[in-house]
Order: sequence, then C-alpha cells, then structure tokens
Amino acid sequence: MAPYLSKLELFISICGPHLGQLYSKNGLMEMGVGFLKLMSVKGGSLHQLALSDSGSNTRASWLYKLATSAPEGPGSLQLFRNVVLVASAQDRYVPLHSARLASCEAAQHDGNRQRREVFAEMLQASTQGFGAPQTSQLLRVDVDFPPQGTHSSFFNNLLGRTAHIAPIEDVDFARCLVWGVIRRYKLIRPDVVGTWLP
Repeated sequence: MAPYLSKLELFISICGPHLGQLYSKNGLMEMGVGFLKLMSVKGGSLHQLALSDSGSNTRASWLYKLATSAPEGPGSLQLFRNVVLVASAQDRYVPLHSARLASCEAAQHDGNRQRREVFAEMLQASTQGFGAPQTSQLLRVDVDFPPQGTHSSFFNNLLGRTAHIAPIEDVDFARCLVWGVIRRYKLIRPDVVGTWLP
C-alpha cells in the first residue's frame, strides 16, 4: 500500500457510522438491532456497529481497531489529504456524532466508564492530527432535507431512513457537494480536478 499513500487526495463519507452505534437515540433501531443479535442472525456488521463483535472486550472490536490502529499511525482517515464528513441530524440510522466524528452529551454523562473511555479513544484517534499545517484537513458538512409528503415516506421519516439515503439518491445534493464544497474549498489539487471534472 505504501506506493499509493501519496495518491490519497480525498475521502468522502456520506452518513457513515465511524464511531458505530454508540449513544444512538433511535430506540426503534436499537430494538431491531438487539432483536437481530438475540436471534443470532448472521450479520457481523450489526455486532461490529455495536462494538460487540469481540464479546465484552470492546477494545478488541473491529471498529475500535479500525479507528485506533492504522498501519501508518493512529487513525486511518489521516492517510487522506482531505476528509469530508457528510452528516444529517435527520438521519436516525447513524447517530449524528458518529457520522461527524464529534463528541456528544450522552458520552460525557455515561455512567459506563469502559464505554465512555472506548468512545473517547476512538474519537481521539480518528480526529487527531487534522488541521495542523502540512497535515490532513477535515471538513464536516451538515445537511437537512425537506420532509417528503407521501404516506409511504411517513415511516421512512419516522425511522430516519429518508435522510440516511437522501444524500445518495439526490442528484442535486451530489452536484452541490462536488461544486459547492469540493471545488470551493479546493479539496483536490487543480491538476487532478481537471482530469475528472469539466
């Protein structure tokens, strides 16, 4: 991988659960995930998002290791020159703080010391090094989507699904992200932009 590290220009995460489902406020989602885990449904990603894929040792979980131990040093995101994190408070599938790589009030007041420390360690490792001169730059983009008016979308809005998939399905949003954010903040070198953007 070493020969390609200098080519890692831009990483865009659209509503990605970088810190898992820790401190999720969506009771329906937590209940569904808990039910699937209880039924032993073969879905490793559910256990990974809950940091329970290694039993009670959350520091041995896949997501924890991904956040804290990249081959080139702590955190994998710092391998990219620019990182854009897109998040929506309307997205109830992925907690806002997990998509934004930010702390949350629930974590600060959590009585479970181990969970609080694991969350803080993951957050620290994922965000350290951003913003210093000659290092990776981190840009957080918070988006809101207008509510949909159909009956079928009522349940999607209730579950938070609408805002979770809207950034992927909405062509206007994609254009806005490319032209309004990536080009405005010059997140890609001009010689690279010319090769794939008009």
